[in-house]
Amino acid sequence: MNRRRSSIVFLVWLLVVGLVLSGCSSTATPTAPAKPTQAAKPTEPPKPTAVPAAQPVQGGTLTVATQADVATFDPHHTGDVPSGLVQWHIYETLVQWTDKGEIGPGLVTEWSWSPDGLSLTMKLKKGVKFHDGTDLTAQVVKYNIDRMRNPDNALRARPQVAAVSEVQTPDDYTVVLKLSETSGPLLSNLAASQLAMISQAALEKYGKDISLHPVGTGPFQFVQWDTKEKVILKAFPDYHGRKPYLDEIIFKPVPNQQSRVAMLEAGDAQVAAPIPLQDIERLKADKRFVIASIAGMDNLHMPINNLIKPFDDVRVRQALNYAVDKDALVKTVYLGYATPLTDSPLAPAMFGYVPVGDYYKYDVAKAKQLLADAGYPNGFKMAIWIPDGRYVQDRRVSEAVAGYLKEIGVEVDLQTFEWATYVNKILGGKADPPPEYGAVLISFAVATRDADRGMASIYETTQWVPKGFNLSFYSNQKVDQALVAARRATDPKQRLSLYSEAGKQIMEDAPAIFLVAYQYVGGHSAKVHGMQLDPNGGVNVKDCWIEK
Repeated sequence: MNRRRSSIVFLVWLLVVGLVLSGCSSTATPTAPAKPTQAAKPTEPPKPTAVPAAQPVQGGTLTVATQADVATFDPHHTGDVPSGLVQWHIYETLVQWTDKGEIGPGLVTEWSWSPDGLSLTMKLKKGVKFHDGTDLTAQVVKYNIDRMRNPDNALRARPQVAAVSEVQTPDDYTVVLKLSETSGPLLSNLAASQLAMISQAALEKYGKDISLHPVGTGPFQFVQWDTKEKVILKAFPDYHGRKPYLDEIIFKPVPNQQSRVAMLEAGDAQVAAPIPLQDIERLKADKRFVIASIAGMDNLHMPINNLIKPFDDVRVRQALNYAVDKDALVKTVYLGYATPLTDSPLAPAMFGYVPVGDYYKYDVAKAKQLLADAGYPNGFKMAIWIPDGRYVQDRRVSEAVAGYLKEIGVEVDLQTFEWATYVNKILGGKADPPPEYGAVLISFAVATRDADRGMASIYETTQWVPKGFNLSFYSNQKVDQALVAARRATDPKQRLSLYSEAGKQIMEDAPAIFLVAYQYVGGHSAKVHGMQLDPNGGVNVKDCWIEK
């Protein structure tokens, strides 16, 4: 079986769960909440937001106002979108998503599977250089994958290559991945930015400090990082693909969403994302700007700390869910640019989304009764940790949740953190002693676009932080078994059935307060062409050019 296998799998999925294309356009239209009976809908990578009337222009500096600063430049240990957003321009993966939503060539030009599905042979593109001048070879790929696989390194990318038992290099441009078990999501994993290739020479030179000294094969190379101020990249003159139009990209972290808009309007930034929802219509009416939206893979939720009382009682966790009016959040906080998470723990755009019911419709009386049954008729106090400006409407939705919980006697202490601090704080937690939070605000969009990361990484028992992203310390044997079986299955219908089984149990166990799947909205100057929004919640400006 050759590389067509990934396309066939994807097409079968489309036949099973329906197709919806979510591309960047020059207008943004609110998406009505999905009905519980709707099938899963994959999100196709968007096309550029504007079709240029003139020929591309070489040169210039593009300033991008983003929602948060980089936390690390090591893709193998990245657990956040803001870091991945910048890394996409520096690093590249072996395979990548095409405009048709299929897995296509990246640093690998072709691949083939063994009949038993336990061996994947890949041919590397020749003439690819890293930013330090070294060559991409099969040995470098082996070094990278072995680094991810090594348990002593404790890298976040390790689960994505867990099925790989050995990496062989028959020659300088051939890589063979030997698997210990079949793996349905392996190619999707290899397309994820976490599995990007890093210069072996740089890894040997810097070790763990590669997080401060990124060296990839991408169209832009690292220049400097002024923490909380800016990241500067410049065009890589020896890039193996089409040379970038831009000379330089400056990424500026601007957590305050109104400040991002102000920068765009003042010309201090040519790209700003995300855009505050309340400003969309005003900006759309201004011919100086182009506004675009895309259905994202973010599933905004609040993992509840299952290790501490009273949250170890499922009745309490269910009560918190019944207390929050998700439909109202969609209408008032997200102005229609979202879908309530009431039929699945996943966003509809991700593979593995299957509607499993209609859970936790707003019911204050039921929430109070569940608390009383659990022994908390007068409620309790809880701390909820939230980031500052990282997610769309993060503070507003958190304040709304706190208000809803107050109605059932739960007093919430909202504690806010700057993004890099927040990431280190929540992902550095351990079960013993358990973290002090009652819940945290998180949204998990994955570059694999597959539930093996989108669901398993946050609900499987083996993925408790700090090893994975299970911030609720949730554990259910039935869920674990279904997720492991879905990982080994290669038939997409079987995988969807298993994710349906796991999703239903997760919704019933309520390890989190399920909120919404929101759209991602960005804006740019009308003189900027080629910007792409990514369903994971970032902007891709690698192919941008600026009209003079």
